[in-house]
Amino acid sequence: MEIDESYAGQSGPCAICAKTITIPQLAATGPTVAQVVKPGARRRPAETDQARMPLSTIMMILGFSFAGLACLAICGGGVASVAVPAIRQARRNTQNEASRDNLKRIAEAMNAYHDTYGAFPPAVTTDDKGKPMHSWRVLLLPFLGHSDIYSRYNLSLPWDDPTNMQLVYEMPSVYRSFDDSSSGGYYDTRFVVIRGKQTLFPDDGGVSRGDVADDPDSVLLVVEKNGTGVNWIEPTDLLLNRDSLLIENDPENAATLPNSLTGNVVMQGGDVFLLPDYTSQQLMHDMSTRDGREEVYTELQDLLTTP
Repeated sequence: MEIDESYAGQSGPCAICAKTITIPQLAATGPTVAQVVKPGARRRPAETDQARMPLSTIMMILGFSFAGLACLAICGGGVASVAVPAIRQARRNTQNEASRDNLKRIAEAMNAYHDTYGAFPPAVTTDDKGKPMHSWRVLLLPFLGHSDIYSRYNLSLPWDDPTNMQLVYEMPSVYRSFDDSSSGGYYDTRFVVIRGKQTLFPDDGGVSRGDVADDPDSVLLVVEKNGTGVNWIEPTDLLLNRDSLLIENDPENAATLPNSLTGNVVMQGGDVFLLPDYTSQQLMHDMSTRDGREEVYTELQDLLTTP
């Protein structure tokens, strides 16, 4: 927009806000009018020059410009306040879906292991002195399509022997949670089982489907924890009467609750759920046992269908 220099420095009311605004002094960018007007030529008055704008029009344009910028700032802030949480929630939903897909694959491998050996894998194998040797995650490798890794893992050596530790960098993607910001390392996993005398994973192992008195659709098989994960070949999991089973769905809040669970779980029957963070500790405990004969199925379904 070209403004006649004769208006520079003049003030007037804004057409939008009625406040007084001043036209700034214009820097010279070329020859002056006097330099380009031929001798004897008659210059048109500014108010009849179609290439110029009257002061009232300039004031109106500037007023709309200021109002537009203010509106953009206000509306932009409103859009951001709505869009950012929505984007964050969509990302979290995608991560949860990916985790539940992995949990479902792990459950299928667990049941395939059972079909082969007549029992679910032990959470941890031990040597004759009771020293932890290997994790269930290693024992499942052939049933997850990773016989190549399993064949190079030496079961006669402990998990942390340098020979076995070389395989840490080949962690199958099925053991990976898709929230890298809260995982401790790229080769750590946050998928764990719940160990305990009454769970599917007692210290002596060897639990079969026939040993489960409770409804398989209400017995926890594998869960996902928040915070720092564990080395995927390390035989470390949760202990029923030691570790918290508190659920925190929001990973940002989970930063202060590193031992909480995300809510993503798979049951013995193969169903995967996202349990809400208001799930009671008592219900989590009851679902962790295999033969407590607690009536939890109805409570679980009510919990999952509550808006």
